[in-house]
Amino acid sequence: MKKNIFSILLGLIVIQLFGCGSNISSSMGASIVNPTPSGGGVGDTTWSSVLLTNITLSDGTLNPGFSQDVVAYTTQVPNTTGSITITPIAEDPYAQITIEGQILSTGQTSNPIALVANVPRTINIVVRSGNVGEQKTYSVTVTREPSNNANLSNLTLNNATIAPVFSSSTIIYSSIVPFTTTLVSVTPVIAESTATLKVNNALINSGDNFPVNLTPGYNIINILVTAQNGIDTKTYTVVITLGNSDANIQSLDVVDQANIPINIAPTFDKDITTYIVQLLDTTTAIRVATVAADTYSEIKVNNVIVVSGFQSNNIDMLSGVNTITIHITSSDSSTQRTYTILAVKP
Repeated sequence: MKKNIFSILLGLIVIQLFGCGSNISSSMGASIVNPTPSGGGVGDTTWSSVLLTNITLSDGTLNPGFSQDVVAYTTQVPNTTGSITITPIAEDPYAQITIEGQILSTGQTSNPIALVANVPRTINIVVRSGNVGEQKTYSVTVTREPSNNANLSNLTLNNATIAPVFSSSTIIYSSIVPFTTTLVSVTPVIAESTATLKVNNALINSGDNFPVNLTPGYNIINILVTAQNGIDTKTYTVVITLGNSDANIQSLDVVDQANIPINIAPTFDKDITTYIVQLLDTTTAIRVATVAADTYSEIKVNNVIVVSGFQSNNIDMLSGVNTITIHITSSDSSTQRTYTILAVKP
């Protein structure tokens, strides 16, 4: 009985093995020809990757250099770079890449991304697999160098005119205001909004009016512009002359070529404008010295500027009457006066 049962079971096993052999072979073969690919390729629907193989920038260099396993990078670009583009390369050709809300394919360049000077901008690159739904984020932090612009774009006075006409490359200006003026306001405007501004060492905002109290004579206003980088600076200077309407002189002296004084007639009086000097026949030249009532007025002797209190250059003398003119312009340019010397040489 036991022998019969064993024979029956053995027969069933043999039938199962040989009768269904094709199914077993097929099942074993599938496990060999469809392993998970290690690299993947076009048309492969079972493989996906969220890795990048490269990131290129329109400007700057990745730090550190690109590696699939490194997800965070930095770079620095010149201040002149106002925007940057990024081109990512994905390992999976079917991967979807998103940069700043823009969906890209592998190798496609992003739209320009605006940069602000001295403000780091972190740009995320999100890679989503082609068919699995996994994702990986790479980031590039871009720093645009601070500005080196230390220029003014404009410079004005509230009740006076500067000379020459303003130019950002011209750093020295002058102005003459009436003697009755006690205060002026200077208004500088910086060319680059990130620069800082000081007037006579006081920090002010671009476009603000800065009042300056005036004293008789020269008043110097220094305007210091410091670029955003804190290194580049430029100083603009305005010299304001508090003028006077007085065009008189207080004294008049004449000397010969040996510096020997020569009398004038009549005796000097500021209200007398014509004088005579009698020369020797040996006098070959004379010099004239005047002192202006207003130190800052302009003195010209025979149309040559002479500083108040100083002698003119030698003026050659010929036989006969030699005419010498002394022209005074008040420091506020409102008044002019001319004195005349008639030098008579035998």
